[in-house]
Amino acid sequence: MPNYERYWDIHMSAGNGFYDFAGQIQDQINYQTNAHKDKLRNSKNYVSVPANCVQKAIITPMSSSGASKTHAGTTGGVIATAIKITDLAGEVCNDEYKEMVEWVSSTDHVGKIRLNAHGLAGGKIYMSESEDPNKTYQMIYAGAFARWLFINGLKKPVHKYFHSKASKGVTTINLNLCYSAETSKENGNKIMSSVERVAGVMGAIGYSGIEVTGISFTAATLPSTSLVSKLKADGYDVSNVTQTYGDITEGGRSGFMKAGKWFRLAHSEEKVSVVSSYWYPPSKNDAAKM
Repeated sequence: MPNYERYWDIHMSAGNGFYDFAGQIQDQINYQTNAHKDKLRNSKNYVSVPANCVQKAIITPMSSSGASKTHAGTTGGVIATAIKITDLAGEVCNDEYKEMVEWVSSTDHVGKIRLNAHGLAGGKIYMSESEDPNKTYQMIYAGAFARWLFINGLKKPVHKYFHSKASKGVTTINLNLCYSAETSKENGNKIMSSVERVAGVMGAIGYSGIEVTGISFTAATLPSTSLVSKLKADGYDVSNVTQTYGDITEGGRSGFMKAGKWFRLAHSEEKVSVVSSYWYPPSKNDAAKM
């Protein structure tokens, strides 16, 4: 069981609000609150999804002002919010973002952040503006996410022992992206993965002990029974869903696809983690390029 008490689930859309995983947002909240009732007792979804949405849709961020006090307060909980990729690219800082960052990084609690988006090897995060593959897509490097958290007031975590993994504040950042732990090559040079970039930026700005996790395969969230029913009603072929995704009663659980089969991400040997460190960080110049 996780030891975190505050869980911030961030859903990143394109600049126009288009989001490929809109149908999974509530499933993900339900899974966390049902599986971890002892810690994550309260939850609130601040993402507006069209009523007829099956999977992809234009989502609208709802105001989360006061969320940290109204819904999760001093107890444990899950809060889901939406952010546009253009806000990260532009390093947007506002009161709602700052409130959520302050809530999840409180050093009186154990916090976790999960970022949901598309990913590519070599540290790239991207979102498309529609279902049309020829439409414009927007891309950033993963280090922008760490910088965005910093400018919105991320608190330094607390360590039980010097140079150990953080014990309070944000202890874990999960990059729920395809190939988030996969490096690439360019002109024979290694290009860092998203996991390495986020951990590297955290170390460069003095935030050590934060575990950044990801996977070198295709990320896939387990569909719930209700979502499978919606997909079927909308004309999708779901005849092999149980074989592909395993137990659909665990809808909303994070995992990955390997050799055509779905596997759980938690406790998997395939999960990659890098703990941020200020002992051997990149230079701040390099961090700005991550």
